Amino acid sequence: MASSITYRPGAWLMDTQRGKVGQLMDEDKLDGVVYLRPPGGGREWTVEPSAVRLATDQDFKDANLVRRRRISWVGGRIVDEVVPLEAT
Repeated sequence: MASSITYRPGAWLMDTQRGKVGQLMDEDKLDGVVYLRPPGGGREWTVEPSAVRLATDQDFKDANLVRRRRISWVGGRIVDEVVPLEAT
């Protein structure tokens, strides 16, 4: 039986196999993989759930990214924006 994750879509995760930060898009429980998308968009990649964890501030820094929290105009919820460090 494949392992499952407890993170919600939209969470920023660290792919420990590739050393990359990605945003969780979906989980395929049948195939036992999760889909991550790179910051700023782009092609998704798959990784086993056991190889991901929540991304830390240090993970973002190491990837030359910065995470900014803001309140969404739609629904008033807090969302994370992840942008290249040079854009700040």
